[in-house]
Amino acid sequence: MNNILPSVEAVWNKYRVALDFAKTQISVLVESEEGNSWQAEFTEADVAELTAQAQLPQTFPAFAELLRQAAEQSPHSTSQWELCTYSELLDKLARGEDEAQSGSSALNSDKRFLLLYTSKEFDRALYILPLPPAGPSAALSAASPVVGDVATSSSMPYTTNALDDTPTAALESELTMLRAENHRLRAAAAELEVVRQQHSQSLRDLQELRVKYSELDRLSKLQIQAMKKDCEELISGLKRGVVGDPIAQIRALKDKLRAEREYNAELRSRSRSRSAHSTTCRGRPEGY
Repeated sequence: MNNILPSVEAVWNKYRVALDFAKTQISVLVESEEGNSWQAEFTEADVAELTAQAQLPQTFPAFAELLRQAAEQSPHSTSQWELCTYSELLDKLARGEDEAQSGSSALNSDKRFLLLYTSKEFDRALYILPLPPAGPSAALSAASPVVGDVATSSSMPYTTNALDDTPTAALESELTMLRAENHRLRAAAAELEVVRQQHSQSLRDLQELRVKYSELDRLSKLQIQAMKKDCEELISGLKRGVVGDPIAQIRALKDKLRAEREYNAELRSRSRSRSAHSTTCRGRPEGY
């Protein structure tokens, strides 16, 4: 068989999982320690449908690579997986879990679900692969052909011969829950991006206010120094008996001080008005 990726065998908790990546089909075979097994095949059309429903579409080769990384637990992997029963799946969706967790799975359910979690930057998705029971089977053997030859006769989405026992309503319910969960995850990611952008804008505003404050502080110090110099010159002139009207000089100095105060007050008022207007327009969240 012409495979796009090497076949993979892995162990997860009490299960052994075998993956075969054909050119147009991914085969999944799961066996428990008790000898029970589950299997399914996923075609290119199946992968396109289930990834689109998760609102994070993947190409067939990309999806196969995510499965391979999850199985091999690559240190640079952006995906994780786990196996669960139907009741465990309902419990996870009810709790809003969006992270893969390890732990024991109950073995009293006829069906298993392979949950594939993937995350990259602000994109997160949960892909649910239903695995119908395949009946008792021999243990996997490294010397025997990997699951590429298992249940190759079915061409229906997510189907094997044992899928006929699964009600259509149950499958539709699973798809509905999957859509709702992924919609929630994408909405949360979008809200996080908005908060991040607002936080970045708040930091830029704070830096701008610091620059303005530093400039006003510098100007105020220069003006104070100039006024001190004028006062010293006036006092020195009076002591030396410089010809001129002292009263007029004092009045002129008072006028200059008043003008300087008005100028400083106007600068600060403009700075506060501009900052308040910028904050109101952006509608920054409370706490920033």
